[in-house]
Amino acid sequence: DVGCGEAQLLVRLINERLPLSRLYGIDVDSSATGTNRRLHRASRKLANALASAASESAAAGDAPRPPSPSVTLLEGSLSELSMQDVDAIALVEVIEHLLPADLDTVGPVLLGRCAPRWLLVTTPNREYNLNWMEIPANQPQDANSRYITLPPVSTYGMRNPDHKFEWTRAEFQAWATGLAETFGYRVEFYGVGGGALDEVVPYGMWRGAGPQTQACVFERMNGAQPTDQEAADGSTPVDAAAALLRVVWDSEAEG
Repeated sequence: DVGCGEAQLLVRLINERLPLSRLYGIDVDSSATGTNRRLHRASRKLANALASAASESAAAGDAPRPPSPSVTLLEGSLSELSMQDVDAIALVEVIEHLLPADLDTVGPVLLGRCAPRWLLVTTPNREYNLNWMEIPANQPQDANSRYITLPPVSTYGMRNPDHKFEWTRAEFQAWATGLAETFGYRVEFYGVGGGALDEVVPYGMWRGAGPQTQACVFERMNGAQPTDQEAADGSTPVDAAAALLRVVWDSEAEG
């Protein structure tokens, strides 16, 4: 889980008792003290989840239960990530927090260098933000429709002051499709909450605001291999990091 924060996804995976062998949570050091407090809080939550799972397994007796996965929390930037032996990587509500230079590393690092079998990405659907806007009562109606003329999506507010952008469905799909074609993946799109991802357009004009969150799953096609693409000048879009990801917590070391 890249950008794992306080490990809500990892705790959920442990609680679901899925047959997973190893989990990693990675988060950037964003504090002035050089200590990622989110990861330290995450380690306590994960330790509690693993302890609960162990207690339930012991109480179950002979009933088969899959063993809990080992978990490692790592501190460092996305550009430092180099794991070519993981099945799946998740970026859950992360990309909208990235500056353009960091966003540009998502494809080369995650799909190019790490090349997991699957990559899950979720991000807000900016079109849905219409639901939190007040449309003036005297807003004029379109001459050819009984619906009011809505303000342009560019005027919709964003959900968090730390978000660098929020994409429409078309923008997100264009970004993901381009990465899939470049790095040898197929990609499918999904919606979470709210309306349908691709609703029927009644009367040939109106399109609903869609889902609250949009998601895509990249699946590596047969034959795609890890690669660091080079630019025309011979440099790569991923800087070679001097420091490795730092281990903050490891369940096996604790055990």
